[in-house]
Amino acid sequence: MRKIFFALLFLGSVPIVLAQNKRVLDSLSQAYLHTRHDSSKSLILSSISQQYRISKPDTGIYIGEKALQISEKIGFDKGKNNACYVIGTMYEAKGNYTQALSYLQKSLALSEKLKNDRDIIKNLNQLGSIYGELGNFTKSLENHQRALDIDEKAGNLQGVSRSLNNIGNTYSSQGESEKALEYYYKCLAIKEKIGDKQGVARSLHNIGVIYDAQGKTEKALETLQKGLEIRDKLGDKRGVASILSSIGAVYRNQGKYDLSLECYEKSLEVHEKLNEKKKIVPILNGIAQTYQKKGDYQKSISYAERSLQMSEAMQT
Repeated sequence: MRKIFFALLFLGSVPIVLAQNKRVLDSLSQAYLHTRHDSSKSLILSSISQQYRISKPDTGIYIGEKALQISEKIGFDKGKNNACYVIGTMYEAKGNYTQALSYLQKSLALSEKLKNDRDIIKNLNQLGSIYGELGNFTKSLENHQRALDIDEKAGNLQGVSRSLNNIGNTYSSQGESEKALEYYYKCLAIKEKIGDKQGVARSLHNIGVIYDAQGKTEKALETLQKGLEIRDKLGDKRGVASILSSIGAVYRNQGKYDLSLECYEKSLEVHEKLNEKKKIVPILNGIAQTYQKKGDYQKSISYAERSLQMSEAMQT
């Protein structure tokens, strides 16, 4: 309990993350101004575009389109590939999956033309995740399995673990909790083997969520706590906020509503500062459900309406 509240105090504000983003943008902008080659300009614009994925995806799309136009004008396939990928991820961040799929499929075709396995895998994983969001689990698994096969053949353990995690996510979305746990634990074993602490924390988070869904709340809390401690030590504020949201759900399921709300509110504070709308919507839903369980129906309706409004705005 004390460790959880230490994490709540640790969150604070998030100006460091925003400052780091600004420094990257300043550096990329200077590089763009000093290059004379259109190919370099296209690649730099794609990198600039990616920096807006979380905060301002519409701005990212505009810049990405400029990068794509330059590359198309000079017949630069690598630039077209990069631009299509980042534009696709921007649309994915906005929740516009139709457009996201269109651009990512173009990027995949270009990656295959260039025989760039790294970019092929990147696109396959992104496509697999979007198909999962759309409920097309067959296509989701096909894409993630193809990425897994390529990484296994290359002996890329980091890539293998990523695909195992993605397959676990797909099974989790289908409600196949035991299959999800199987893949999450395989992923965890590799993350521990290669010393990827951030990856270990992510796997523990996923496993804890599954245990909560199975009604094993004590096991869920124990697992999530381990992940929280790792993210605390890493100084990962976004990760701490994410896992606190899951801990909030466990406390709600245990009937500990005040603890649940405290975790949710701290998580919400960070994600709002980062303007991560896809994260905010489920947190607002979680808070609404907690107030409903607590018997405070007025607040429950208020948070549910906020969640609905934000979700609808993301679709426009």
